[in-house]
This record gives sequence, structure tokens and C-alpha cells, in this order.
Amino acid sequence: MLREITDSSMVIEARTAKVITIFIFSLVIALILFLSLAFKYKFYLYEHYLGYVIKIDDNYYITLYVEDSKIPGFKDYVIIINGENVDFKILEINKEYYFSDNNKYHLIVIETEIEEEKKLENNIINLKFKLEETNLINQIRKGMKLWKI
Repeated sequence: MLREITDSSMVIEARTAKVITIFIFSLVIALILFLSLAFKYKFYLYEHYLGYVIKIDDNYYITLYVEDSKIPGFKDYVIIINGENVDFKILEINKEYYFSDNNKYHLIVIETEIEEEKKLENNIINLKFKLEETNLINQIRKGMKLWKI
């Protein structure tokens, strides 16, 4: 009788060991798959802004508020208006600023092509700026502030 009890416990231990081994193997495969995708898959980030049209000397420009820390790289961005890439030039970065959520924002005036129907003073325009190409690992690092990228 003692032999039967030990035999059944050995069977149960063998089954649980097999289930644990399969589970750990599946986790390792999932981790390898996630890391390979996180390093290989690249995508672009986008910043969305609301700008408004102003008229200076019979020319129309777009003004918008940009966070102080994002101004140095702002010239390298690509602006997208109505799904089309448009060139732009920064005319002025106003020295006056305002604070919101502990961030400092400057008023920037940019020169770009504006469609005729949008050339109205104080007309609000949705602007989308295409930022640099990145991958998932860099975004996780940046979000967790592990180390500077």
C-alpha cells in the first residue's frame, strides 16, 4: 500500500514539473519575441498643435505655443497640414512666455503655405509635426527615465 501512494505522488510531481517547464519555456519565447520586435520595429512620433493665423504686412503666418524644451529640435520637424508635408520657416520666437503645468511655453511665428480658404485672421489650424524615428525600447527608456537617450 505504501508503494501505491508514492507512485501516484511521483506521477503528480512529474505532471506539475512538465507544466512548469512548458510555462517557463513559453515565457522565454514570448520575451524573446517581444524584445526582437521592440528593437526592430521603428515608427515616427507626432506632436499635435493648435495654431492660429495672423496677418502681418499683407502676409499670413501661423503662430503657436511650443514648450521651451522642444524649441531647439523644432526646426528639424516636418509639418503636416491636411495630410501633406509642408515646408516651414521659423520667423520669430517671442521672448515672452507663459507657464502651464510647470512647463514654459513660447509663442512662435512660422511662415508656411496656407490655403486660400484658411487665410482668415485668427483662424485656428490643426498642425501635426513629424518627429524623429524611434523604436519601442527607446520610448520605454524615455518614459521610465532610465538613462538619457
